Amino acid sequence: MLSTNVVWANYFGRKYLGSIRGAATVLMVIGSALGPLPFGINYDLTGNYTIAITAMIIFTVIGLILSLFIHEAKKEAYTD
Repeated sequence: MLSTNVVWANYFGRKYLGSIRGAATVLMVIGSALGPLPFGINYDLTGNYTIAITAMIIFTVIGLILSLFIHEAKKEAYTD
């Protein structure tokens, strides 16, 4: 966790880090709660997980490709 915290601070800066981490945590909890739903719905409708797994693989590949285009956020001078 220490390295993750350093990466967040280096990428976003420290000024609004608490707000950013709070929003990200809320979204991660919601994603964790809703993540299994496509698998359950797919199994109920088709009797297997093939479509859901294929869709998740496609979304993962799209995310990996988009991550190549991420650039460092512009940093403003921090004044107190």
